[in-house]
Amino acid sequence: MEKLSCMSFMIRTKPFPLSGYPSSMASGPTVLSTARGLPMYNTSSRRRIVIIDNMPDTTIALEDSLAKKYEVITFNDPEYLLSSFRADMYDMAIVDYLMPKMNGLELCRILRRVDPKMKTLLVTAYDISIILKHETGREYLELENLVTSNSILRKPFTKDELAAKIAFLFGESSVSLLPARSACK
Repeated sequence: MEKLSCMSFMIRTKPFPLSGYPSSMASGPTVLSTARGLPMYNTSSRRRIVIIDNMPDTTIALEDSLAKKYEVITFNDPEYLLSSFRADMYDMAIVDYLMPKMNGLELCRILRRVDPKMKTLLVTAYDISIILKHETGREYLELENLVTSNSILRKPFTKDELAAKIAFLFGESSVSLLPARSACK
């Protein structure tokens, strides 16, 4: 069976302006459907996770490892996600830090503004202390908040580490992962 990216089969049934975050996002639902006619809103009892990474191989691998337990939607371009994003569409966003159009921290900020209840997990191959040195002001505080809330996962990670982190963020486990590995060995 051929894998399709989420955007390759989405049909927008009501126009959505790309400008005006977040007020235009909260101005009423845009109903999205797939080629199969399934609603893009979560109607199942399984939790819904959206994965955003500019590397298709990464999104496919993450989707494959999570699809048995969660309903998973993937995007390789954050702007495509934002063009259809609404509150209560997803329970969690797994976001890569380094992407060409906007970094993961900026994307998490926009997502949380629209849906403050949604969990966010920032994944990165970079040492968090190095990222913190380059961020200032509000970005530094937001990143520091993600670190203290245990919402960052360092690449490379195993399926078990990913599953444990997601369970912890959903409150399904009181056991957190070990502290993030340092890039310096």
